[in-house]
Amino acid sequence: MILRIFCLVFTVLIIYLSMFLASMSYGLRMVYFWNLESLIVVLFPSYLLSVYVNGKFSLDSKGLKFFKKIIMPISWLGFLIGIISIGFGMSSINGEFNLIIFLQSLSIASITLLYGLILKIIIHTLLESK
Repeated sequence: MILRIFCLVFTVLIIYLSMFLASMSYGLRMVYFWNLESLIVVLFPSYLLSVYVNGKFSLDSKGLKFFKKIIMPISWLGFLIGIISIGFGMSSINGEFNLIIFLQSLSIASITLLYGLILKIIIHTLLESK
């Protein structure tokens, strides 16, 4: 039990430090890795579809397996919604292309993929530890 807790804490610490070092190397703050709207787009539809399939709000192993299966397609859907928004948004900026705004928008769109992967790893770990 202590070994599992240690491994979990150490894994989360390594992921947090890698995100911190990546943001620090460009002079950014860690807050750029957190986007509530992207987390909502990934988490809620995946959870609600799992509840629909499982028939219960508390997910058992069947519901968690479906959650793990559906989370990446939902993340890709969020990414595509972000790309479409970028396409429409770039045409309304005084008719000229702004690389900084484009790259920031692309970063926000790709955060949904990061959240999907992190949640899939967490759910996979929960399922394998039972």
